[in-house]
Amino acid sequence: MVRELGISREWLMTGAGEMNDVGPEGETPARAIRLPVLGIASAAGSTYVAYEQPEPHEIEYITIPSSLHVVQVQGQSMAPVALHGQYLIVSRDAPEDGDLAVIVLKTGGIFYKRVSYQGNLVLAASVNPAPDEARVKAIKRSEIATLRKVVGVIYSLAR
Repeated sequence: MVRELGISREWLMTGAGEMNDVGPEGETPARAIRLPVLGIASAAGSTYVAYEQPEPHEIEYITIPSSLHVVQVQGQSMAPVALHGQYLIVSRDAPEDGDLAVIVLKTGGIFYKRVSYQGNLVLAASVNPAPDEARVKAIKRSEIATLRKVVGVIYSLAR
């Protein structure tokens, strides 16, 4: 929490001082982004409810760590989860069995796959492999430089 959200270690442990970690010139580092939740939209066709916009005093916020990364998808092996050209939101968290992940190999290759674990192997599965490629690739943990959890997909970016 200290690193990801910029919370002061002293405040967290003792309650003393400023909650946010203050820099040398008194500024609060931008370690997290706080976004308002502007409404609720129904995704169920039979129980459709129009977009509900809360009153200003009822607006909730979510905090997104600034440590998130963005990776662009190349290829169709993970369609329809993410398509060629779309962007993945990647956290620093290690993926759990069955999570979507970005795998960075020590040799420099980068993959987007669904992962599972089997002993010293990471099994990297494509959702939609090309006819000439295997659906699951076994990668030794010793060959992996970074293994990060995918937490979302950005379907398009405003330019």
